[in-house]
Amino acid sequence: MPVDTPLLRRAVPALRVELADAATRGRTLTLAEASAFLDLPLPRLDASAVGQLSAPDVLAALQLACAERGEPDLASLVLPHDGPAAPEGSCDEERRRCWRHWGGPAAEATGLARTTAG
Repeated sequence: MPVDTPLLRRAVPALRVELADAATRGRTLTLAEASAFLDLPLPRLDASAVGQLSAPDVLAALQLACAERGEPDLASLVLPHDGPAAPEGSCDEERRRCWRHWGGPAAEATGLARTTAG
């Protein structure tokens, strides 16, 4: 868990709103898009960013906040790369849970169509 800072306390709710909105539309974001939304450097790509808050730090805090609320993990909607296919793994079901929770069956169907297109 990243160190609690005023920036982290502002970034988590902002990203939560952005990802909940994405979930209502059956969408995902890339790590680059989340970083840009938060106006934070991409981790490991920007050597000057060492020790600074990054999108993965915010995602870790958001994941904890979602768990504390008993909600699906909105951080699962952030993909590490561009492209229509979702990576294999447990995150796929968590994305579906997000889409269903915030957007209902239509958002889930949209999300599945986008992640399986290819």
